[in-house]
Amino acid sequence: MSVSEKSIYIIEESDSNLTNIKNILSKMQGVSIEGYSHSTESAASFFMSQQPDILLLDMELPLGSSTRFLVQMKSAYPGIKTIVMSDSADNHYRSRCLSHGADYFIDKRDELFMLTDIINGINPFPSLYF
Repeated sequence: MSVSEKSIYIIEESDSNLTNIKNILSKMQGVSIEGYSHSTESAASFFMSQQPDILLLDMELPLGSSTRFLVQMKSAYPGIKTIVMSDSADNHYRSRCLSHGADYFIDKRDELFMLTDIINGINPFPSLYF
């Protein structure tokens, strides 16, 4: 990864959604996919050794693990930018995710196209800029 690249980790349960997200990200310059998994359990072991700039998190993982993982990540790594993704995008659910620490919320059905603009707007090195 070069100094100016934004590192990303993806947690997405659906193989087809994961493929779509990886295709979108692969077309972006300055982005490095550091890893991906289908569960928060797999992701937790990754985070023990690495901390990416951005976490893309599927909010529809089993047993409410997404919300717990989001809260844990924001507590352990306050600088990580989190983009949560869901098929349930009503305003109440969106607000709930944002109140649990998500920086951005994307409706997987209608808003995946916004992913590039959101990621391009995230500064991975805020302390380097005044």
